[in-house]
Amino acid sequence: MERIITTTVIPEGPPKTQKVLTDFFLLQQAIAKKKLQESTMRRRERGSDWYSKLRKTPYQLKLAKQKLKRERFAEELRLKQEQIARIQKEYAEDRAKAEKVALEQDMIRRQDKKDRKVALGLYKKHYKDQMEKKGRSVERQLQDNLKKHLVKDFERTNQLTKKEQEEWEEFFNSAGDKEKKEVIKESAYVKEVKSLSYVPAKWYPGDEPAAEEETDEDSAQDDQPPVPRLLRPKPRVPAHFLGLMHDPKSKFAKQTGPLNPDWVKYYFKGVFVQLVMLQPGRWWPVVVGKSREGNSAAPKDLLVPRIKIIFPQNSQDHCLIKGVASSLFYCGLKTEAHTISGSASKFECLTKPLALQELKNIMRNLVPCIGDCMVFNVRNSGGGGKKKKILTIDDLLENKTRYPTVVIPYGKDGSNNHSFVVVDDLIFDSTQTYAMRLCRDSLDWICGGQMESINVALRFNTSHGTKEKLKHKDTTNW
Repeated sequence: MERIITTTVIPEGPPKTQKVLTDFFLLQQAIAKKKLQESTMRRRERGSDWYSKLRKTPYQLKLAKQKLKRERFAEELRLKQEQIARIQKEYAEDRAKAEKVALEQDMIRRQDKKDRKVALGLYKKHYKDQMEKKGRSVERQLQDNLKKHLVKDFERTNQLTKKEQEEWEEFFNSAGDKEKKEVIKESAYVKEVKSLSYVPAKWYPGDEPAAEEETDEDSAQDDQPPVPRLLRPKPRVPAHFLGLMHDPKSKFAKQTGPLNPDWVKYYFKGVFVQLVMLQPGRWWPVVVGKSREGNSAAPKDLLVPRIKIIFPQNSQDHCLIKGVASSLFYCGLKTEAHTISGSASKFECLTKPLALQELKNIMRNLVPCIGDCMVFNVRNSGGGGKKKKILTIDDLLENKTRYPTVVIPYGKDGSNNHSFVVVDDLIFDSTQTYAMRLCRDSLDWICGGQMESINVALRFNTSHGTKEKLKHKDTTNW
């Protein structure tokens, strides 16, 4: 029987011979006989009293029933405890998240108050007298002065070589995540905004919020939590910002917006945002000098390793003043360079017109041997038949000079957010470790692809109130 079961093989499909039929029925008989033998063996092993053994007394049945109840109750209790623990954990996480959000909002609120205090001081010092003057001609002149300087992009943070630009475009095109693409677009968008204007919220009658009172930072009012957002009345038109962007094709500025205040505060300096909010409806040039992020080292063939940048800006927004300080150190004015570098912090929150004017004042006071400068590419506001002095890229490259020349360029994409200093055949860019060669490739690299023109240039080449002259001589470095 075992031999038949183990050795007999029945081919698939309908039987084709009598032998196949015979083997099939023999196999079925062997399998049935084996099952009968196995059943007989199990009955012998259980014994003849197997059924009576299964019978239990009423007391045993009661104990078994109670045991089942206890097990069921224990399981229900365990599930309920797990549910309670899960709810408590979720509640604790939600509470911790809410406390974190509340703490962040409180820190933002306190920082806004500090920024507003600093902005108010800057406004009273530099802007108030001019902006509060009355008269059509005064207003027109003020607007002309503001519009003339509406050319500042937020500082570029990813100035790339041509090869890196191709890799970046490939990465962007292959990014399937819409959120990641949106972040990349926002990073590029913020670099093109050159001016901001604040538009306050418009409220329905009776819903206007109470004016905020000036309080000390540690006062009791600061410790009071703000009114929950759901309980606040909603404005008819929310507060927002408007932006101006430079259009390289039309050469005119185009308006963009509305911009969410949270978005503006995230990308721009807090003091500058508060300064813009102090005068709603005014166009404010974006602050100059944000540092680069990531790997921003220039190609080695554009650097001059023996000329070091003594005052790098690192992660600070000090490209204007640090570049000037490094160029003065190169010219042999080491004491003056250290003093000017120490004043870099005051330039962080100044718009371009004020930053350039402050630079002029500092140079007159600290470096009188070249304290006065020649200004290029800016229309003369004094009249008198004076023509605007023009400095082109070709002039900058061909007519080299030993005098420091501060340059604020235009990129081909409209970017206008960085400054560097030219002396002799060198470029002092404070984002680098070494000076760069004065050549077209260096200028294009600084502008993130191609330098289109020079926006403003200041050449400090005349003494102010002294007969001393600059001792530095014309030098060829590469």
